[in-house]
Amino acid sequence: MPDVPPPGSTVGIDAHVTERRRRRRWVVLASLAVVSVLAVGLAVVAVVRTSGHQPTPEESFRSPMATTTSWFAAVNSCDRASIDAHLVPARRGNWTCTDPYTHLHCVPEGRAATTAAVRCTFDPQNDPRVGNTGDTFWSIYLVRTGNDHWLVSDWGQP
Repeated sequence: MPDVPPPGSTVGIDAHVTERRRRRRWVVLASLAVVSVLAVGLAVVAVVRTSGHQPTPEESFRSPMATTTSWFAAVNSCDRASIDAHLVPARRGNWTCTDPYTHLHCVPEGRAATTAAVRCTFDPQNDPRVGNTGDTFWSIYLVRTGNDHWLVSDWGQP
């Protein structure tokens, strides 16, 4: 019986221990691989969230276009504090959240030393809570502050 180890032999035990060590190594390596993939994935998500689509607060107000797109992002997320941060003091405070503005496209309409206008188009807005019945564009009016930031002073259809 060559396949059966003699009594008192540790051959079978050694093989079992070796096999268990191999499995343990495989589990450790597989776990490291999964953790690495998750870490890379989270890093990519963090980069995507902060790249171009959502300017940092300091960048948000550096140009009329940046202020306008950042303001719409705040409106779409119903972030009232951020909405107010984009508005002149007289327009702050009583914001009603609306349905998101989709397929937003903005272009500069005009700019002077302290004023600017940006025209934004979007999918039809039918939100009776705020009187938007079929709006597909707005002109956004901005003023330049003393610290070279642009703030939204008004919006609507001319």
